Amino acid sequence: MEDEAVRIAEEAAAEVARQAAEAQAELERIAAEEAAAEIARVAAEEAAAEIARVEAEAAAEAARIAAEEAEIARVAAEEAAAELVRVEAEAAAEAASIAAEEAAAEEAAAEAARIAAMHRYEIFDEQVNGYDAQIACASMGAKLATFHSDADIAMLGSSNLNNKWIGGTWTDSWGWYDGTAMDYTFWNTNEPNGNANEPCIATTTDNGRWNDWSCSNTAGYICEWN
Repeated sequence: MEDEAVRIAEEAAAEVARQAAEAQAELERIAAEEAAAEIARVAAEEAAAEIARVEAEAAAEAARIAAEEAEIARVAAEEAAAELVRVEAEAAAEAASIAAEEAAAEEAAAEAARIAAMHRYEIFDEQVNGYDAQIACASMGAKLATFHSDADIAMLGSSNLNNKWIGGTWTDSWGWYDGTAMDYTFWNTNEPNGNANEPCIATTTDNGRWNDWSCSNTAGYICEWN
């Protein structure tokens, strides 16, 4: 009987030990799972926080870049606008200058046309001496013709020019009756040859070349209006 009781007691003790071991193992398993879950939770929270930090930094950097780009665009726009204003102002000034030049040219052309219309020659066939030729032109508000360029000669044409008084005179040297310098001449071959002895000038050929002539001779005359 004693042996049976010992056996039963030993079996009971073994069962208790087994149950205790199982309970300990369960406790350890639960503790390990809880620790792993905590570790996973902490890791997830840290990872989320890091992601949030990185995303915030990225957003801040993107905002900074956007601000820099906006500033660059603003400065570029201001510079472009200023350059456009400068170019437009220069273009307007150039256009105004061109317009002023064109207006001045038009005025000059109009003045030249007005002067050209006022400056004319007329040939008269009436036979008078050199002095009366002056009087005849003066009576019409003109003067005996003076010539200062080939262009003036060309205004006469090329016909009816023989034996016509013009406004040249000798007073120590050849000049024009109106007091202007004889800065242009159209003498015939071997003329002048009388000077003080022939102190007037008349055309002697159909091309209008000049000859010094005695003022008492008679010829037609050329008057000039200017």
